[in-house]
Amino acid sequence: MSYLNSGRINTWAIKEILKRDILDILDHLNGPKIIIWDENVIASISLIIEYQILKDNDVIHMYSLKEQSVPMESAKHIIFIIKPDLNNINSLYFFINSFQKKNFNHKELHLLWVPKNFVLYDEKLKELDLYTIFTSIGNLGADLFPFDSDLISMEILGVYKDLILEYDPFSLYLSGRALNKLLKIHPLLCNTKPKIISKGVAAKKVHELLKDPNFQDANEKINKAFQETLSLSNDLSSKPYSSSASYSSPNTTTLIILDRSVDLLTPLLTQLTYEGLIDEIFGIKGTYLTRVMLPLSRCLLKYFKASQSTKNNQASTSTNPFSDSVDEDDQQIPEGGGIGDSNFANTESENNKAIKTLSLNSRDEIFGETRDKNFNAVGSYLSIKAKNLASQFEERHNVKTVSEVKGFVSKLPYLQNIRSHLTNHTTIAEVIKERIDSDEFRDILKAEQEFLFCVGTDKINTYIEDCIARKESLTKVLRLLCAQSFVNNGLKTKVLEQYSRDIFQTYGYVHMLTLNNLKECKMLVNYIPDSTNKRPFSALVKSYNLIVEKTDEKLPHDFSYVYSIYAPLSVRIVQKILSTNFKETHIANKGMSQKNSSFASLNIEYNKNPFFLEEDNKSINHSSIPDSGSVRSGSVDNNSLDLNESSSYQQNTIIVFMIGGLTLAEISALRFLLKSEESSYDYLIITTEIINGKTWIDYMYEHYL
Repeated sequence: MSYLNSGRINTWAIKEILKRDILDILDHLNGPKIIIWDENVIASISLIIEYQILKDNDVIHMYSLKEQSVPMESAKHIIFIIKPDLNNINSLYFFINSFQKKNFNHKELHLLWVPKNFVLYDEKLKELDLYTIFTSIGNLGADLFPFDSDLISMEILGVYKDLILEYDPFSLYLSGRALNKLLKIHPLLCNTKPKIISKGVAAKKVHELLKDPNFQDANEKINKAFQETLSLSNDLSSKPYSSSASYSSPNTTTLIILDRSVDLLTPLLTQLTYEGLIDEIFGIKGTYLTRVMLPLSRCLLKYFKASQSTKNNQASTSTNPFSDSVDEDDQQIPEGGGIGDSNFANTESENNKAIKTLSLNSRDEIFGETRDKNFNAVGSYLSIKAKNLASQFEERHNVKTVSEVKGFVSKLPYLQNIRSHLTNHTTIAEVIKERIDSDEFRDILKAEQEFLFCVGTDKINTYIEDCIARKESLTKVLRLLCAQSFVNNGLKTKVLEQYSRDIFQTYGYVHMLTLNNLKECKMLVNYIPDSTNKRPFSALVKSYNLIVEKTDEKLPHDFSYVYSIYAPLSVRIVQKILSTNFKETHIANKGMSQKNSSFASLNIEYNKNPFFLEEDNKSINHSSIPDSGSVRSGSVDNNSLDLNESSSYQQNTIIVFMIGGLTLAEISALRFLLKSEESSYDYLIITTEIINGKTWIDYMYEHYL
């Protein structure tokens, strides 16, 4: 896991702490154990601990909470590990009641909440007569899951919907708890008082929690465990992390907290980075592209079909719910179809439906260098890499002496590993290229770019109408509809009524509640005329330089390349904060206008949701975003801490935390911004979850109908 400690902020140690917590729990339970997992926990925990380690600690079987037939005769302890959710409690109730009581004779049942329980859920357990069944009920404080050396996700799903529709602030408490723990226990961060800048009402509430002296969750035990893990990390890595020399230089930590309401548009648009397109086309199984199932190219089919027979025979007796969570060097080909676009999947013949499960992170050198690139730059990179690799293999013909032979043999495993990764990514790029060259994909991009240029946004869009008439994916339709609503400051009443009527007649009146959810979340709203007769989004584009038409996708000078012409608003906000508050960094775009923000003109009123009441200006997301004047005057935020500027050089550590989820393209844009040559930042990106347009819209469905 060396890829996790390649950065100065050591995320590998965070992973090791979580692993120790799990192993400590297992050590306290003597005898054979069975673990019953909530499906939303499996992928996250598989990032922390491997299946083999669990087996070595007497875990004999693992099952999903939704499985119907689970043999339990040989186990002494039955451990349920679930997220605190009412639906999960109902599933737990049905699971336990589906077995006769004799199945639990002489067995101890244990319940672990991930990451923390809430009083409401204890009351629900008592209401269902489940509370007394368990021998013990506790918390598995897994609230920070390191996906890479610069990225952590909390894996809290549907935060934006919970805040706006459910009025549920539990995710804000968990966010504050996780940030407080990180700031207190990490030696690079705990020695200085952080500067905190919060944008958005939910972000401000988390900020208030961090300022509360009674809000203390990071205790001495955790701190000690973290220091011990850092010492172990030093033994395993050539780069020290906890020595005094590492932290003796002056250091300032700046925490920028945003919530998703400051930028509702970006998740709706199609991502155009290599990593983002994998997410858009195939979807993500579990977490940050660590495990993803992809169709194989025809040229590799013969090899992988041979592997499939062996792998399936080995997996036929497995009860491991981590079965799709494999290491790079142990790639598995499970049965069944993969995650992807149904229309695209049908273009492959029945014989070409083999699926390969890959582990994608920066440990994969090829992926680490291509994931943040615009897809148009990936093909040439892979071509050059293949030629260089071929020339390195050809060197074997020139070796003559024993020492030369030993030298070549020593680097052969590395070359073979690179060749394997190169083959994988050539296959992936091949599939993506076929998809993005389709008329359907081009039509989607055309519609989105018309919206960004405010072309015809005040009337019914013919492409959306055609999609509804062809009964294409409702998620796709709603995604485009919400994008049109945002850029037009809402849809005119007649236009919205026509769209709604067509959707109800085509997809069913059951989706009245879905559209209502979108309206409650301010993603689909009625148009309110502006007194200036100007489109607020057009003014916003000029103020924040959101549209960069002459973007060099292969050698970019601006992070707008992640959407080809559009710079994510959320990242522009981070850029403006950094360029205004740190004189020693010069990362502001020369093309960015210094006019005041135009957010005040986005005048769609909020409802009475308590997460919106504190905004002075009840505009659609946006009075909380700093304009250049307010930032320059030092009044970025009434909650900001110690925003005094220093003329002396300091190593700046920037933590960007997004409540409500980040897209992979936004993460690529943040990396580009924070790693620019002019900046001197150590940085860490934290989000409550990884989202895309599909998953974000899917949260708005009423699935329980």
